[in-house]
Amino acid sequence: MTETARAGVDAGAPTLWPGLAFLVGAGMLVLLLLHPGFDESWENHPAHFWLVLTAASLSVGLGYAVGAAARRRRDARLLLVSLAFVSAAAFLGLHALGRRGSQRPSACCAGRCR
Repeated sequence: MTETARAGVDAGAPTLWPGLAFLVGAGMLVLLLLHPGFDESWENHPAHFWLVLTAASLSVGLGYAVGAAARRRRDARLLLVSLAFVSAAAFLGLHALGRRGSQRPSACCAGRCR
């Protein structure tokens, strides 16, 4: 590590983000247990289709970028990370396309896909 990189990091300072993330998650759990009315059901098939398909395409993009970095650096570990992103994208893509009515999202918008 260079001197300029070390200057921005205090070795004695604890990292607070894991504890903060745990507290936020635990607080949300307690809130839902105390007030079950906050936990509503949301079912929108076209939105689910596009959300999952967007996540799949982002995962493909990340997998490609990490794969290019793996080839450039000749690092097998990065290649494995790239393959993990691409396989997650394949799962998400199949999940999005396998939903009932996802091949015709406009039919679900009219409420006919129940």
